[in-house]
Amino acid sequence: MPRCPDCNKFVSLDSETEPEVDLEVSDDGTVTGTAMIVNNCGDCGTEMAAAELEVSIDPESICAPPPPDAPPPVEGAPPAVGESLEEHLAKLHDPEASLEVEDTSRERTDRYEGKGRGQRHYYGARLEVEVTCSCGWVGTGEWTDDVQASGMDPRRTKEGEPMNAKRIRKPHVLVVHRHERGEGSTILAVLPATRRGRVMAAEVVAEERGKPGFMSCDVVEVQEFGGRAT
Repeated sequence: MPRCPDCNKFVSLDSETEPEVDLEVSDDGTVTGTAMIVNNCGDCGTEMAAAELEVSIDPESICAPPPPDAPPPVEGAPPAVGESLEEHLAKLHDPEASLEVEDTSRERTDRYEGKGRGQRHYYGARLEVEVTCSCGWVGTGEWTDDVQASGMDPRRTKEGEPMNAKRIRKPHVLVVHRHERGEGSTILAVLPATRRGRVMAAEVVAEERGKPGFMSCDVVEVQEFGGRAT
């Protein structure tokens, strides 16, 4: 059992917190992103450990439902599927077509491997995703991955302060600056560098246009802001 810095005792872990998911789909149909899993203290809810899992789903694994006239499934055989996203894109000749992805189901996984003193504990996540083409095609896919408990990053030091250094792999903070004529710049917003964060940053910039003294807005990606990550 790990020791909780807030309870100051050894505690069980709550490993059922829903993963934090950020996904995007490329023009070739590959779904990528991250799934952040966090284990909390079972007594007080303090964040104890976390891991950022890399999500990757190939377009051949994302498939539409089988056609209505498909033969019934054979017992013991894999379930029938329709056209894959890879096949769909290969015959799509619309240069204006675009893809969107969202997760339709997210859950935590928890398993053991081995026995006795050599037993290893793994925590992970499982996702179901849906990819939609602007032409109307819709397909689904699945992803799962996990990490050994000893490989997760501690979220707090003994003093209870957040630990960030091991988790930072890429810029993850958006800072929106407004530049004014002769008055330098003003920070308008600090947002997470996720797809939703970028949309919100664009909305902030659009709202600022046309205001008195407006010159320009910059959106800068950084790993830390104000001396610490957010």
